[in-house]
Amino acid sequence: MLSHQLLMDTLIAELSAAPMLVDGGISRQRARPLPEVFTGAINVRILRSDPEPLAGIGAPITWSTRVAFECIGRASSSTAPDEVAAPVFEALHLRLASSVVALAAAGFELDLSPTLQWDQDEQEDRIGAIVAIYNVRHSTSPYTMT
Repeated sequence: MLSHQLLMDTLIAELSAAPMLVDGGISRQRARPLPEVFTGAINVRILRSDPEPLAGIGAPITWSTRVAFECIGRASSSTAPDEVAAPVFEALHLRLASSVVALAAAGFELDLSPTLQWDQDEQEDRIGAIVAIYNVRHSTSPYTMT
């Protein structure tokens, strides 16, 4: 299994652990919109992964991988979309912060200072999203990428 696949599997497992963060679940590369029966969801996807310069022939490759967590909330008639996305992001960040040790044990170093982007679903005006982009450093073998 590629290290990048293991990273996604590890993140999904950590976010899916009890207690449940959102009623819409944690998805891997799932597109919006959020089904009407749910009030929140988190979509996880790798955006980009860049290697650092090699230390020498046969040296491990150290990667800087950008992972996007799309924190989605459904607003009611009395709330704004960004207001419902914020608690989803807060729950995500707290879970990631409490998972740093487990991620490190799996070989992933999570930087807890994300880039944040606010978004609103163009098709559904009651859907708000905060996209939190975290950087994760990890190493692979230069020969197998695992």
